[in-house]
Amino acid sequence: MTQLWGRASLPSQNTIVTAGGFPQYIPVDGTLNARQSTHTYDNTLYRPVIDRYVTFGGASTNSGSFYAKQTGPTSVMPTGPYFWDPAKGDPNKVGGTTGSGVNTSAIGGQMWNNRDYLVNSNLASATVRPGQFVQGTTAYRTEGGKDVVYVTGVRGSASGQDLWKVTFNDVADPTQDVWQMVGRAWGGGFQLGSGTLDPLTNVYVRIGNTSSLTIWDLDKAGATNNSVAIPVVNELGQSMSIIGGGLEWDPVRERLLLWNGGADVWYLDVPDRLTNGNLPTTGWVFRKDSSGTLAAPGTISTGINGKWDYVAQLDAYMGLLNTTEGQVWLYKPTDWSPVPVPEPEAYALMLAGLGLVGWAARRRARRAERQALRLEPITGAGAA
Repeated sequence: MTQLWGRASLPSQNTIVTAGGFPQYIPVDGTLNARQSTHTYDNTLYRPVIDRYVTFGGASTNSGSFYAKQTGPTSVMPTGPYFWDPAKGDPNKVGGTTGSGVNTSAIGGQMWNNRDYLVNSNLASATVRPGQFVQGTTAYRTEGGKDVVYVTGVRGSASGQDLWKVTFNDVADPTQDVWQMVGRAWGGGFQLGSGTLDPLTNVYVRIGNTSSLTIWDLDKAGATNNSVAIPVVNELGQSMSIIGGGLEWDPVRERLLLWNGGADVWYLDVPDRLTNGNLPTTGWVFRKDSSGTLAAPGTISTGINGKWDYVAQLDAYMGLLNTTEGQVWLYKPTDWSPVPVPEPEAYALMLAGLGLVGWAARRRARRAERQALRLEPITGAGAA
């Protein structure tokens, strides 16, 4: 491992299409062969079953909106998401087709695959479907041996983001992609943030609003499954502003871990379900993780969003701090174990085999241990 950044492809040359009053910067060989430059927020991830990087886009140059596919001289429509094949990565090839690079003599690596969801998937004939993923969030897990992505997206002129489940059944055939609306936006907007899944309680948690979490109970998945706003407080009962933070599931300690830049990292135990099976709206408390070290990263004004990921092979979290220098930090959480732990899909199989009851009991025992530890003062957290 060199721990050095490397170029995966050469950039595409762009052509400008004016649509909707905005100049759209579209690759010269078209958006079926390469994607536009966009802000990606928390909309990018790697899928291990299909071995592909997946991006849903958001805020494309220069429209600030969806990935655009040209449909006429002055018209475009939403497109994507895109797969990128890491096996085809080459620092001397353009990501699209031959001749499409800024250096027109560069060979095309044909690394991108546009799923073109409004044409190929089951959404092609649907009346309810997401139109853009600006400030979107994603999480994933393996279900039935298939890569599944949960993504928040906006319908038309709506002010909130619905939650969608996307199942990629065949890497070579986008017509087999299946989209399902599993959560409805209800009573609130959205800002910069990130999302994750707690597989034990089967809840999707999104941060981004000023003083609240947005959650969807996936036991009630469907088009009328309304989001619920949960106030964000720390262990002292104080409100927390976590806009732009990164939130990830910790499969070893079975909790959520939040980083919003700086030395402090916070964890959240999602409360157990009530006796009636519903999720409580109280008891959602962020507490400082206590693995403080001497070195720590600074803050970042543009937000962490998707630049905070759990690395199973290291039992550590990776955070990207500086947008120009590419500073990468590793964070070792409390009870860090250097022994590699299973990937999320392996955990899904373990859950299916052992049953949620045993896992819930184990989780409650760990909570009791942590509660005892809280009798001691909890200091700041850091990175290593």
